Amino acid sequence: MHQFRIQVLDGAGQVFYGVTINLYARDAYLGGIEESDGEATIRYPTSLGPVTVLIEADGYEAQTTIGADRSSYTFSLPTSRQRVTGGKREARCADGTSGQPCVVCAVGNSTVRICA
Repeated sequence: MHQFRIQVLDGAGQVFYGVTINLYARDAYLGGIEESDGEATIRYPTSLGPVTVLIEADGYEAQTTIGADRSSYTFSLPTSRQRVTGGKREARCADGTSGQPCVVCAVGNSTVRICA
């Protein structure tokens, strides 16, 4: 199993609240977090291969691919954002299963754990 952490910072170097984080492996959607607190952790079997992380916020989109050789990645958005209250902090699977702050998703014969 491999685990990595994603962090999204704003232009001032502060955590960017309200960003959507989506996760893919082999072009298949694994799950994600809407209105996140700017952070996510995913734990998955390395047999899935690299995981692509796509973030979306305020019309800005960015992505990166995480392999087993990385344990974290930080996105830096060019804009600043005040803390947004009332975020869901709910992780969800491709099949619609969700949990707060974590969810375990079935992916074939494997499981992926996504935490907001």
